[in-house]
Amino acid sequence: PNSRLKAKPYKITLLWDASYSMRNRNLDKELNLLEEYIGYLQNAEIRFISFSNTIHRSDIFKIENGNWDALKKVIKSTTYDGGTSMNLFETLNLKSDELLLFSDGLDNLGYFSKENKQSVYSINSIVSANHETLSAIATLSGGSYINLVRLPHVEAVKMLKQEVFQFLGSNHDDSLSEIYPKNKVNVSEDFSIAGRFNKETTIELLFGYRGKVTERINVHIEKSTKTELVKRLWAKQKLNFLNLDKEQNREKIISLAKQYHLVTDFTSMLILDRIEDYVRYRIEPPQE
Repeated sequence: PNSRLKAKPYKITLLWDASYSMRNRNLDKELNLLEEYIGYLQNAEIRFISFSNTIHRSDIFKIENGNWDALKKVIKSTTYDGGTSMNLFETLNLKSDELLLFSDGLDNLGYFSKENKQSVYSINSIVSANHETLSAIATLSGGSYINLVRLPHVEAVKMLKQEVFQFLGSNHDDSLSEIYPKNKVNVSEDFSIAGRFNKETTIELLFGYRGKVTERINVHIEKSTKTELVKRLWAKQKLNFLNLDKEQNREKIISLAKQYHLVTDFTSMLILDRIEDYVRYRIEPPQE
């Protein structure tokens, strides 16, 4: 995909997770990211909201010529305590160009709304985080998940500056079904899609930025060599979709995992040597 710079946002909402699980965050990495991004923007209006199980403070900082000392001082003085409730912002009127969510994604008291008009950039500096949730929050809004544990500083800053190129969906006839991914997916280097079909046909794949289609690719689908590997690849794509709401889809995940031999949050890999082992764990044995 061709990367392109986004228009510089002026109004930004910065959501700062101050729950107890964030006490070991890599604050230096997070501040360095903000330092370079704000220096790039130069002028901005940042609404800073710190929260855990309740909202602790909500202040507006006017940034001029890249000077954000007052905001930095407030961030450094944050006390970390309590659980995490990410549904606190639904009643707030967050009118901004984009949201910056600094959190580990461990939302044990309330879930972040997945319907956001602004792009959300979720930023995390802790290894033991809910990476799937943070990625889903960002991707569905047209933003990016920036994992500071894995990403180099230069790459993290680059992701904040650029628009996100995404797969936005597909057009097809009734001969295609159960196509995954169903939701928006960020495309940085490669992309894969899987589904079922009952006759030769064509699918139109849609790509673009912030929900607007800029590229259409037609792919002809026809029968080729049969292989179990393709079915497993499709099952893994379906699993990724079901994992967006794990608890709600628990039984579906277990059923899919048992059928296609997948390791999930609810299933493990078992080495079974005897027919009695298959009986004990209620797993269908292979034909032989």
